[in-house]
Amino acid sequence: MRQYTFNNNGFTFKRIARNKARAAYRAGLRVVMCPVNLRPFGEWSPEIIADAKSNGGTPWSDIINAFEWYNCNNNEVGKYAAFYIPVRSVDRFTGELSEGGDVIQEYDYKYLEV
Repeated sequence: MRQYTFNNNGFTFKRIARNKARAAYRAGLRVVMCPVNLRPFGEWSPEIIADAKSNGGTPWSDIINAFEWYNCNNNEVGKYAAFYIPVRSVDRFTGELSEGGDVIQEYDYKYLEV
């Protein structure tokens, strides 16, 4: 899996694996998905934002199957979906926002408020 990051509306989105996206969805977090050969938040990309609350508790497998059936159907856009979550860099020891030093990335919970 290639590691990509994108910026949109002040949030940084990082590509994650399918199993981590499923875990985030089940935990009630928002996950952005788009066809693998397209980039999210572009003019021509059919990305969707999936979270269990707004989808009425629809199972993860149903959402993925429907998205891939309609949007990931040729070699140009790709045959499967790529998943992205908003992240922010925080200090490993204090948990405060930090740009330098010993930092880790965690889910940006401000994205749930948008």
